[in-house]
Amino acid sequence: MKKYFIPCLMLAASLMCMFVFVSCGGDDKDDSGGAPISQTEFVDQYFTVENGIFRGQAMPESTTSESIGTVEANDRALAGGFNYVTVTSDQQLSRFLIGVDGMDGYMEATVSSASTRADGTYTYIVPISYGVNFSKSIVMIIKAVTVSGDVTQGYRVSITFVESMEGELTINLTFDHAKDLDLHLLTPSGKHIYWGDRTWTTEGADGSTISFGLDHDSNAACRIDNLNNENIVIPRGAIEPGIYQVYLELYQNCDPSIGTDLNWKLVVRYNGRNLTNMLTPRTPGENSMAFTDGATTVEGSNPVSGCYPYNGTTGTQTYVMDFEVASVAGTRGFTPVLKSIYKPTMVDYMKMKDREEGIR
Repeated sequence: MKKYFIPCLMLAASLMCMFVFVSCGGDDKDDSGGAPISQTEFVDQYFTVENGIFRGQAMPESTTSESIGTVEANDRALAGGFNYVTVTSDQQLSRFLIGVDGMDGYMEATVSSASTRADGTYTYIVPISYGVNFSKSIVMIIKAVTVSGDVTQGYRVSITFVESMEGELTINLTFDHAKDLDLHLLTPSGKHIYWGDRTWTTEGADGSTISFGLDHDSNAACRIDNLNNENIVIPRGAIEPGIYQVYLELYQNCDPSIGTDLNWKLVVRYNGRNLTNMLTPRTPGENSMAFTDGATTVEGSNPVSGCYPYNGTTGTQTYVMDFEVASVAGTRGFTPVLKSIYKPTMVDYMKMKDREEGIR
């Protein structure tokens, strides 16, 4: 089942993706011309861009023959997930225009920052969030406006929609390179949902069997799937009231030469609403997956983001979120505990991979 996140870019919502070099090239044709769409519909059915503004009209036509540059982007997507598009250009850019082929309406995002490479090129990260009702493959059109005001040629990225489980509670992790980064969830009653115990069942109020757990285990044992998403989904009848803990583990760094730092982003939604992160701040270097006795929880951000160094150590864990589901209608039989303790232990990775091969 298995096995078969220089300084981290801690942008407010940053990360990149197995950013395959998308093979679609520039296009000098008008990229719009479809039916108009409202901002609510566009954000819900397609995507939004961090700090972006929706324009309910056709994307501006290109005014120069120059391309946008080199584009890296995840070409597969889950509903409610993310995509962190990286653009490398030899010219300074001021804005990005991102739309859907055949659709009048696009997102406009002002460049917030850029890093300069030794060769003099500029690197930009454009954080994209897919709508919770994103449900079909699309061709994304990306243009840029230079500091001189020119609109570059459009870059076409084919995005394949990937089916996922449905449920009221979702924990979605996206990362930007071909690494084996794992998502772990500890429930209030002590269930540990992760690649090694990914499918759980419980009896619903009507006597039916409800399945829940880890929906996607990406790049398991470095068998690259180009999805770079992990997703835990729990339907209403299996949700436990109480406090949950989320942590990540760089199970295997795969090829350390791939990309730069491994950027990641995680969001938790309950009934479509982002839950408050109650994670207790910890001392630098502390890697406990347990609540600290007497600790005071504080409100934090959701989504949360971070990164592992490009040469990050295999097995490195990061505790990223505590969240609470206060009460759930239609659940039964759960006995939440005050705290669930997870203690990292030494792992024989070769035996673990052999075991997973047998399961698969």
